[in-house]
Order: sequence, then C-alpha cells, then structure tokens
Amino acid sequence: MDALSLLRTLGALGLVLGILAAGLWAMRRLNLRLPGAAIGEQRVQLVERTALDAKRSVVLIRRDGREHLLVVGPEGTVVVESSITRDEVDLQAAKARRLEVEARDAAAAEAMREARHRLTRSMERAWSRSAVVRRQAKVVGRRLRLAHHASRLAMAVRASMAPSTSFTAVLARHSTWKARPQWALPEKESQM
Repeated sequence: MDALSLLRTLGALGLVLGILAAGLWAMRRLNLRLPGAAIGEQRVQLVERTALDAKRSVVLIRRDGREHLLVVGPEGTVVVESSITRDEVDLQAAKARRLEVEARDAAAAEAMREARHRLTRSMERAWSRSAVVRRQAKVVGRRLRLAHHASRLAMAVRASMAPSTSFTAVLARHSTWKARPQWALPEKESQM
C-alpha cells in the first residue's frame, strides 16, 4: 500500500466519521429522535435546557403534565422546583414570548423584502449601465473599423499614386474600396 492510497483511505474514513458526528450533533441539538423511539405516547419530555456555565445547566422536564426544574452539573442533579403547574402568569408570559418572536420574524421578513428590493434596483441600474457601455463599445468598434479601413486606403493610395494616375483609378485598384460612379471624381487631364 503506497502513501497515496493510505492517504485516500484515511481521508474517506475521516469524511465518514465527520458526517456521523455532524448527524449526531444535529440530532442532539434539534432534539430529534430515531424513527423507532417514539412508539406510543412519551411520558417524560425535555421542555427546555439552558446552560448556566461550561459545566452546569438548568433543565425543565415534563412528566405526565407536571413540570420539574432541575440543575444538572458534575456534582450531581439538584431538584429546584417540583410539580410546577402553569397558571395565568405563565400563560401570559408564554403569549408575550410568542408575540415577541412573531414581531422579530415579521421585522426579519420586512428586512429581507427591503434587501431584495434594493438588490433588484441595483441589478437593474447595473444592467442599464452595461447596456450603455455595450452601445458605446459598438460605436467605438465601428469607428475603429472605419479608421482601420481609412488607414489601409490611405496607404494604398500613397503606394500606388503616380503623378499621372487619377484618384478614381487608385480607388478602383484598391481591393477593399468599390468605386461607384456617383462618388467618382471627374478625371482631370494630367497637364502637370
């Protein structure tokens, strides 16, 4: 086994282990269950977990409709409050939290709409600017082609001009210029 195949094998193993670790992390983070784990009604549920510091956290669990508040740490588990029942204050606080979340979501949606609108406007401006640049490039290209043809014509005229040759004869000899009778100048007698 050479070094390249060993490196490929270790890379594939690392990739598979990374995918498995990411899946496990996502299951724990999102509180997902395996497909066969939720058979029947669950009596114990984890309602919420909040970290106090790196080692300790507060856990709120529900058992048969009653909630229990626990502090979990390396020194053990401490029951802070047991048999918590929800009263009117708890329901109002939950409603206030829900309204706050809805307001935050609405503000985020409005910000997204505004950002999308600004992006659309800037893309339209960029497109119109690029259209102007394309038109200007076409004009410049035409001018360059005309200048190129004019310079070729001038070089041909200089090269083939003799004292007794007329201008229309030179134009007729040039391969890129087609002499037309309406453009042709009247021939002058060479009396010079």
